[in-house]
Amino acid sequence: MVYGYICVNAERRAIATFCKQNGIVVDKWISGKLPGTLQKNDILVCLEISRLGRNLPVVVSVLRACVERGVRVWSVRDNYRLGEMLSLKTFLFYEKR
Repeated sequence: MVYGYICVNAERRAIATFCKQNGIVVDKWISGKLPGTLQKNDILVCLEISRLGRNLPVVVSVLRACVERGVRVWSVRDNYRLGEMLSLKTFLFYEKR
């Protein structure tokens, strides 16, 4: 399942355009707290990685939850494909320091 994560409604258009260009369709739009239903091989598309939380510890926590569940995280502006081109575990290495 593909989830589009938006903080404000204006982000929906940018994410929808990005998904269309990459041949995927958003199955469900979410905002706020991530649902517990995210599971392995789901894709979470966000405008920027930083939009996943109010501060770095929250963002890292969200990314850790995605690693544990096997969820891929794609960002539009950052052009990250975490879980594919860049390992989420590598990305989170900084937190363990």
